[in-house]
Amino acid sequence: DNCTMAAPELEKRGWRGTFWLNCSRIPGEPKQQSHRVTWDDVRAMHVAGHEMSNHGWDHKRLPDLPYEEVVEEIEKNDSAIFANIGVRPVTYCFAYNAMNDETLALASKGRVGVRTRQYAFGEQSSDAQLRARMDKSILEGDWAVWMTHGLTRGYDHFRDVSRFSSFLDYVKQHEDKIWVATFKDVAAYVAERDSVVLTPIQKKHKIVACPSLSLDPGLFNMPLTMRVEGCRKVRASQDGKRLDVYFKGDNAYFEFNPHGGKILVRFK
Repeated sequence: DNCTMAAPELEKRGWRGTFWLNCSRIPGEPKQQSHRVTWDDVRAMHVAGHEMSNHGWDHKRLPDLPYEEVVEEIEKNDSAIFANIGVRPVTYCFAYNAMNDETLALASKGRVGVRTRQYAFGEQSSDAQLRARMDKSILEGDWAVWMTHGLTRGYDHFRDVSRFSSFLDYVKQHEDKIWVATFKDVAAYVAERDSVVLTPIQKKHKIVACPSLSLDPGLFNMPLTMRVEGCRKVRASQDGKRLDVYFKGDNAYFEFNPHGGKILVRFK
């Protein structure tokens, strides 16, 4: 139902999600389970723009394993996903949320982020609780990572699946205040935003800035957003190429490449 129900409901609202895979359970693999997504399902969701990511080959508690088995649990799953969709996962999610400093370091290597917190999203939470959690995240300006194992079966599944759609509708109503994206995109954006060096120099009727970012551009390649406050007439360019500017209230916004060259902002 991740493929047949969850992904289509996200797509219907213009969103994409992150699907964490235990590849040993996929039909055709050693511990296959018939109700799991197939590799054809995984490829279809990947082509549709969803993130296919690593939840461990066999859903084992990494802190309980010797070093060699920890490496195998992580890398074997990476390899299986890469072999089937041609993309190596750049995020990781710990089985049972079990981690320690060593496994956190191993799972983080070569990735934009690992999932270390989330909100359980299922039958054990009331509609009021789910909405209150989202409202709190908006109020506090914090990220909310929503997680469910399955809609119709599995741990904490929904007895009434319409509650899943209903909550997505509630999120959609607040889209002017939030950004809904895959875990990969959010993790990369946050790391870039917190690491970029950008010192704007304001001159008469223009701002000049040259971004500098030491993160690997092969992993961290999300555009960042610049805000120009109190100005309704703005033109922006980077490396001589014009950038699309949009306005909200008295502020102007545009996306730029943090690995790119000089940004020029002209305003009146």
